[in-house]
Amino acid sequence: MREDRRGPPNTGVGAVVDQASEWAAFDALLGIEVESAPDATVGALAFYGRCSTEDNQDPETSKAWQLSNAAKFVRPLGGVIVAEFFDIGQSRSVPWQCRFSAAERIAQP
Repeated sequence: MREDRRGPPNTGVGAVVDQASEWAAFDALLGIEVESAPDATVGALAFYGRCSTEDNQDPETSKAWQLSNAAKFVRPLGGVIVAEFFDIGQSRSVPWQCRFSAAERIAQP
């Protein structure tokens, strides 16, 4: 039997640094300037989600998934979701003003 001398795969902290370095090199090649996160916190935010139809999507599951993802992105920036708006049966092609919950949110100061 042949002995594997390659060692363990690079999955620790070094792997993350290597991946970050690779992305930084790729950004440099493309001439992309990476912005750092703002110093100020985002604060209170409203969540808006939608699902197209009850036949194609479960509204409860869809809302939970969308809300969870929204919170995951805003929390690190100090964002807190304080209001929720969700439309069911609304295609993304429908203008915001014609979606009930979206229109309600737009009307609020």
